[in-house]
Amino acid sequence: MSREFHPDTAMPDLFRARWRSGQHVGGATPHMVVEIQKGRFKHGEYAWVGDDVDAIIPGESKARPFRAKWVSESEWLAIPGILEFKTQQDFSANGISVASLTIENVGYVEKTSPLGGVYHLIEQGYLSPFRGYNPPDRPGKPGVKKNSWFDLLARAARVRVWQGYGAPERNDDGSMPDDGGSNGAWVFNGHIDDIDPSSSPHQISVTLRMAKKVTDQRLFGWAKSRTILDPVIFADRLEADKVRAEGGGAAASSDARQHPARFVADKSSKTQWQSVSHSSENVTEWVEVRLPAGRYKDFLVHPAFAGMDLYVGFYARKRFGAYNPTVDGEERPEGWVHMGKGDVPGDHGGWPYMKVMRRHSKELRVHDLGAEIVTGDDAVLRIGFRRLAKGANSYRAGCVRLAARHRIEDDAEEKRRWILVDDVSDMVKVLLRWAGYDEWEIEQTGVRLKGKLVLNRSNFHIDGIRKAVEQTGFVFYVDDPSHGESFGVPVFRRNSAMEAYDGIQEIRDTDLLTGIKVKVSEEPLAYNIRIRGREAPESKGGRTDGSSTKRTILAYYKPPWSRRGRLAGVLKHVTHTFPELRSFDECLVAAYQTAFEQALQAVTGVIETPGNPFFRLDSQVGVLDTGTGMNTRLWIANRDSTFRTGRNASWKTTLGGSMIDTPDLVQLIAEMDSDMPNPKGVSNGSTYSVG
Repeated sequence: MSREFHPDTAMPDLFRARWRSGQHVGGATPHMVVEIQKGRFKHGEYAWVGDDVDAIIPGESKARPFRAKWVSESEWLAIPGILEFKTQQDFSANGISVASLTIENVGYVEKTSPLGGVYHLIEQGYLSPFRGYNPPDRPGKPGVKKNSWFDLLARAARVRVWQGYGAPERNDDGSMPDDGGSNGAWVFNGHIDDIDPSSSPHQISVTLRMAKKVTDQRLFGWAKSRTILDPVIFADRLEADKVRAEGGGAAASSDARQHPARFVADKSSKTQWQSVSHSSENVTEWVEVRLPAGRYKDFLVHPAFAGMDLYVGFYARKRFGAYNPTVDGEERPEGWVHMGKGDVPGDHGGWPYMKVMRRHSKELRVHDLGAEIVTGDDAVLRIGFRRLAKGANSYRAGCVRLAARHRIEDDAEEKRRWILVDDVSDMVKVLLRWAGYDEWEIEQTGVRLKGKLVLNRSNFHIDGIRKAVEQTGFVFYVDDPSHGESFGVPVFRRNSAMEAYDGIQEIRDTDLLTGIKVKVSEEPLAYNIRIRGREAPESKGGRTDGSSTKRTILAYYKPPWSRRGRLAGVLKHVTHTFPELRSFDECLVAAYQTAFEQALQAVTGVIETPGNPFFRLDSQVGVLDTGTGMNTRLWIANRDSTFRTGRNASWKTTLGGSMIDTPDLVQLIAEMDSDMPNPKGVSNGSTYSVG
């Protein structure tokens, strides 16, 4: 079950009114309920009711996958004598809430006097987990008797917390409302880490944590699907294929006398197809090859000239003479594959194209088709050329090699053990399901897993999730519980600091407990950013950058603050090397991500408001503070909450993060949204023109 939180719309009206009023007295006094439950996770194959997990797990059923399921062993029991409850959550700790609970370790036990009167006896150490224990090898009797709290706090028991303004609404049987009610919310549901009893004063300090199964379990034994042997290997589904370049029966819109179309299929770099000559570059020519039945995801092309625009078309045939071809799993009629791009212009155009590549280099490149196509025999891969290459007195198109990459499932023993995914987010879902989650908010990334991810017995579930964060630039955290039995909602999505939302909650300086604290720093900002990918020869895009003689795929980016002169010409260079990056576009994305992280760190702020759990990590609040002149949105990267009980109950929430309405960040996001592959300020290492 996936959910989408919005700080304003998720907040109940009654809660919003009481929080905003600042009058937190009487019926609107801060109130908290803390309950504990014994239970355990059981691991096995259980019916699945959550979102689809699009992963191929050997030996596993999609309807009854392997997962963890919580089985309670007691009813919820309210913990008495709560003095204080604090939570901390930030991205530096994997976005998982850690809490501390302070309990008065005193019991008020009801007694009956010999005369029939009722009184309460104060018993110190009443909640101590080993109170009343008598070891079998020691003589004598314990000084006190066991009570209902014996051993309860000494285990990884489950603890849930409700907070709000005013006493919680109750069900008819007196139980807590599952949805939190209209004046509060469930803010925590995790397990005990450790306890620290003290005798002066008589208190117990309890440390709790959400998502312990994600952070504390190693991928060994029954902490993963029992059909998977060690180590756990995640791989892109395409990595498990045998790949064979296919292409024959070549034809073209025209042929130069000594450069026929068949040369694009002869696998020789010394021959090439060329079109007839033209007096203008604005002419369309094409060359095509025929393909056998099979599955196709990408193709290779080696233009004979640099700078031409390439239009890619694919004609799919019926399979086995009767079944329609499929495009990304959906049936399509036999014919040219339509992707909504339009038709190729020109006299030799008029056929639909799947993608266009502007000013292609004179290099052999592998490109994604933009879809996975399963076709019958005699399919056609066609490349149309425009912006033809200029010769001595004319213009023409040319191509050295053209082939589609036929993908065949590899039945090698090793690959049959892999968990295959089509999107990095699928790997996150598998790990979370193993950890006992059946609800989450997970976005498709559009990013394929780069290489194999091998997780051995020393790795935790969180290690695979961290890898997904590294490859995509997405954020991961565990949001507050969605209901009373929820363990929280794992979130894996694009950083919301890049998004613009209407109607976000606005906080003015009059709503704050203390003044806003703002820090503007140039220390995180780089003058330029170099991202190196894998090593490659010059013919395949390898470049040097002056600091190394090795040729690598390279993207070089000069961010907006550098071009605007904010750094006063101080040359702060940043270079990162990621061997798993295979193309210029992938290096470019990494350069953008690096610049984005720097911009978020450059202008930060901290605000303190009356307690409010509806301000979540990776959400935004508007902040208007006349003292500092700040009128911006705050992207929340960390939040702390402190709730104190008693006669003078108090509750405050501290939010910290990045001020995202800054000139640098606005310009950077605009550039990140511009057309690929060569937006302003970016080069592939060979040319660079932005000063």
